[in-house]
Amino acid sequence: MKTQKAITVFLLVISVLFMLAKDVKSQFTMTQKLFDPNNASTYFQNTGIFNQNIAVQNMPGFMWPKGSNKYAIFTTGLTIAALVNDSLRMAAASYIGEYRPGYTTNRIPYTDTNFHIYKVKRGDNAINNPDYANWGTMVPFGAPYNDVNNNGQFDPGIDIPGVKNAEQTIFIALTDGFAESHSVSEGFGGGTPSLYADLRITAWGYSIIPGLEDVHFIKFLIINKNNLPWTHTFMGLVTDPDLGGTEDDYIGCDSARKLGYCYNFNNNDPQYGTAPPAVGFLLLKGAENHSIVPNIQIGLTSVNFFVNAGYAPPPCESDPYSEPFGAYSFLKGFKKDGSPFLNPTTTPYTPTKFVYNSWSESQGSIQNCGGISGVRINVNPPGDRRLLMGMGAENFTMAPNDTQTIVVSQLIARGSSNLNSVTQLKSLSDAVRNIYNNGFNLFYSVSGNVKYLDNNQNVTTGSVKAFRLNTGTGQIMVLDSTGILPDGSYQLNNVPQGDNYIGAVPNSTTQTDYVFTYYPSSIYYQNATLLNINGNQTGINVRVFRKTISAGTNTVNGKVTINIAPYTAIKDANVYALSGSTFVGYAVSGTNGMYSLANIPNGNLKVFVNRIGYSSDSIMLNISKSTLDSVNFRLAQLYVSVNQVSSEVPDKYLLYQNYPNPFNPNTIIKFQIKESKFTTLKVYNILGKQVATLVNGKLNAGIYEVPFNGSALASGVYFYRLITGNYTETKRMVLFK
Repeated sequence: MKTQKAITVFLLVISVLFMLAKDVKSQFTMTQKLFDPNNASTYFQNTGIFNQNIAVQNMPGFMWPKGSNKYAIFTTGLTIAALVNDSLRMAAASYIGEYRPGYTTNRIPYTDTNFHIYKVKRGDNAINNPDYANWGTMVPFGAPYNDVNNNGQFDPGIDIPGVKNAEQTIFIALTDGFAESHSVSEGFGGGTPSLYADLRITAWGYSIIPGLEDVHFIKFLIINKNNLPWTHTFMGLVTDPDLGGTEDDYIGCDSARKLGYCYNFNNNDPQYGTAPPAVGFLLLKGAENHSIVPNIQIGLTSVNFFVNAGYAPPPCESDPYSEPFGAYSFLKGFKKDGSPFLNPTTTPYTPTKFVYNSWSESQGSIQNCGGISGVRINVNPPGDRRLLMGMGAENFTMAPNDTQTIVVSQLIARGSSNLNSVTQLKSLSDAVRNIYNNGFNLFYSVSGNVKYLDNNQNVTTGSVKAFRLNTGTGQIMVLDSTGILPDGSYQLNNVPQGDNYIGAVPNSTTQTDYVFTYYPSSIYYQNATLLNINGNQTGINVRVFRKTISAGTNTVNGKVTINIAPYTAIKDANVYALSGSTFVGYAVSGTNGMYSLANIPNGNLKVFVNRIGYSSDSIMLNISKSTLDSVNFRLAQLYVSVNQVSSEVPDKYLLYQNYPNPFNPNTIIKFQIKESKFTTLKVYNILGKQVATLVNGKLNAGIYEVPFNGSALASGVYFYRLITGNYTETKRMVLFK
């Protein structure tokens, strides 16, 4: 690390250590824990700081790849600033951090030994990890867990601490309520009286999910524990990115993607070498202005920078060390003196709150203090950068006990050059956002082989697909598809989490020698194994039914429809022709419900139809002429359509009691979700066996009703369970015949 950074951070640390040496009241000791769930590793501190390693003086913390001793970020923290009775208050976090373990009640901060950094990882238990054993202590403060028994409460020994499916989870409950934690030496403003902000940080990451190996997720839960409102509230992610070498960095942003990033100014870095990576932060969820009706989403409102004063920048661009009002101005998207950042590529220069968004540092900047005129820098020299991502508004007020949630991901990508790394980072950010918006409906691989059932020989043609029924439309969704390799093997790489059918599909309905077959070996979806994908799966082997390629010249035509008026056509129904125990024909119904079985031999045949979500049907035929028309099938709809009764966005998740209850045989289940999430609603008998899936897909925020028919079930007690995002609730109902 360079001398300027070393001197600055050394002075910050010495100043704070001197302050803490006199702080008999809090008895605070700065600690950290390693967070290394995947290819990237970093540290989280009990001051609200992460990506910094305090075990070694002047040491960055965000290492990538893990174990390489190559670093991309020196430090990061979330700063909150607002006016309280028209007086600026700040909870700063950049280099030192003004948060401490604990919480605040009635403007009185509290802490004890239970408040520390908690870390759990896959495979932990109450014996090998004290944090795992004591996780329940932090659940009331927001520590996440997998509610295994779905009863809405944390049960030690049953429920699993941490974010579901994550490799590792970090949790810590913090507050800025301790007056002695505030210091002008923090590095980014600091030293004001307490805001009385409670901050709960959850960090998690995945190692087995393709595409997320270089991504960390961080959730900030912010609560106003003051007895007065925060007005003119602004928050900001303050980071000092050091991408490999510290003197050759550029920064940029993509406001549409809500992405801020750092990259190498040229294609060679002292640490990373040729084609260095790009590192950045992606805002996944911003705050909501609850003081306005309807509530206003507050996204990313600025991306800008400041410069270490040791490099003699223009005064309005220097770091706001011990300058709370200067830091507040940066959080608002301005320079330290309130001057705007300017886009040098427009005539006249255009004020902007998103620097290097529509242009890059190679196109220069304007050094303006005190107004909108200044010195044009044609090409920015590379150097040590500070990146600030602001979120706030002048009309953003947080009332006492108002709670806000901000979710970001920190991510890193490496391409074929320094600039291509930025391109790859943007692509990765798109993928991460899709996964997040899909409620972490994660994607996994499913692999196995396909063989003939009668002789166990390899199938070498066709494809394997993952299917799911869209209960809203009745359509079959092909979620992933891959070709069968010459050795009979296959691998699906993008199968989403949840219930999926796997099936082997011939390339043609007439010229191939097998028929569509569900895993493990079934023509009927009712007898197939419905895979609940929750991780990569191997050994999912399909045994297909052989079809004899007949020399027959007959054709059987017909239509597949619903069995009630107006007899709507059913698409994607599988139609089979069976002569004795030999398949001699196969077809799939089209959009109009029509099918055609070709090359059918003379004689007695059984023709039957099967389609996910519907009843099956069959007919016996004696084929004696070349064309047989109007062999029609009418199927009963078995899936349940979800009825959205209101598009009003609820303020909470809720599962209602079914009505009527008890019921015979029909009842209505009502629920509401406040965010667009992947949602399941399933029914179980008293033994815990699933007897019905009513919802299994992504729903928009709203209020829904689902009819349930228990005519095929015995009288008794049943349970229905709603899962959407991190919300799970189970209720009891009684079928009485």
